[in-house]
Amino acid sequence: MDSERIFEIIRSRLECKKMSDDPVAWNIIENERKNLVPVSHAYQFVLYQNEYFKECCDEYINCSIVLYNKKEAIGIWPLSVSLKGEQWRLSSWDGDFVLPPVLLDILGVKGKRKIFSQCFEICDEICRELKIDRWASKESGISGEVSLWIRMLLERKNCCQRMSVEAYVDLSEEENKIFSSFRKSYKSCITKGERLWVPEIINRSCSEEKIESCFNSFEELHIEVAGRRTRTHETWARQCCSVKQTNDFAVLLYDKERKLVGASLYNTSGAFGYYGVGAYKRELFEFPLAHVSQWEAIKYMKEIGLKWYHLGTRFYEADWNEPTPKEISIGHFKEGFANRFFPSFYIIIKI
Repeated sequence: MDSERIFEIIRSRLECKKMSDDPVAWNIIENERKNLVPVSHAYQFVLYQNEYFKECCDEYINCSIVLYNKKEAIGIWPLSVSLKGEQWRLSSWDGDFVLPPVLLDILGVKGKRKIFSQCFEICDEICRELKIDRWASKESGISGEVSLWIRMLLERKNCCQRMSVEAYVDLSEEENKIFSSFRKSYKSCITKGERLWVPEIINRSCSEEKIESCFNSFEELHIEVAGRRTRTHETWARQCCSVKQTNDFAVLLYDKERKLVGASLYNTSGAFGYYGVGAYKRELFEFPLAHVSQWEAIKYMKEIGLKWYHLGTRFYEADWNEPTPKEISIGHFKEGFANRFFPSFYIIIKI
């Protein structure tokens, strides 16, 4: 597929530039809407996801754009198309869902409606071009309201609606109150783990040499635990870069002999934190490693002023998308740390 054909479709309906052509504008929008921009729209996070998925797919095109109104940047929209086997998929980056653009408030409801309608037309046209029979969108209801984007999608006749549950930690709560809300068994695990492990936060205040050295160790641990390399070194380099340049951070756990036993990366945007990736020594799985990492991360997120820690989806057996037993187990683990749960709306559009 010719990437320029995809951008031709996008430009026929929106005034825009490729993300790569105006990274400064993307970061300005991200900063201006920092309390509303989820991690999924953070510049460095989008770059990492594109680096990761281009290795997983037979063909991958990053279609992410900065939106303009009369030459003034007014929004950001992560978007991609990917090919696996013979099936093209339209999404923001993961092959599953198209996320809504983040727009400045200067547009008002009428202006946002117009842009959202144009986004829908773009998605429809790309699907027709690539012979995709449907596309889907997803948005969390953390604001307490059903967004304009979701309401407009529901106005379409060719859609169906689904829902799931997203788990969060409200970081505005006092530290002791957050801890007291954890699952009972987790509290004892953390207390025990704090006696066993020495945690270290790796962030952009560390020297470049320190960050790079820690990420090399993290990458090696991940390969050791997985038993193979599961992704390219370039994706690790991208995550290392995000720690150098943003509030993204890693939590490293050492034993008393200063041997690395666990490591995890947490992504951030202006107000949100998100668990990225982790690796823990397999022979130590009976000991509380991940519990300590999560607690150290939550304390640090509060320290740097984040408002929400998005743990991810709490999967259930009854979910419409039939999650695997592993996904349900992971969701149950995350639930033990969460003190807030919000609906996430899934809208499927048939072409």
